[in-house]
Amino acid sequence: MDRINTLVGDRVRELRKKKGWSQEELSYEAGVHYTFVGKVERGESNLILESVVKMTKALNVSLEEFFSTIDPSIGKEKSVLNQIILLLQNKSLEDQQRLYEIIQTVDKAFGNKE
Repeated sequence: MDRINTLVGDRVRELRKKKGWSQEELSYEAGVHYTFVGKVERGESNLILESVVKMTKALNVSLEEFFSTIDPSIGKEKSVLNQIILLLQNKSLEDQQRLYEIIQTVDKAFGNKE
């Protein structure tokens, strides 16, 4: 169990830093105490699912995305889809729409119909 706590903590820290947030900012966004975030990141706390959901929502990642790096076998068949989602998530809605239209055009070129 210690190993999974460490892996989860590392993932929380990675995502928090990617957002440029302090532990206090994540704790505020997730509605948990800032000392709890520190304990999680150090692997000192057993997380309950409710806390994981709060933090992933605050970090704007799905549970699948969160756990995919902890256990790469999770969602392995969807890895390309996950890569596309990661690419799109920080784009504007307008850019997302343009890219979707490009994908539709390419899909039709391969003979697939919607």
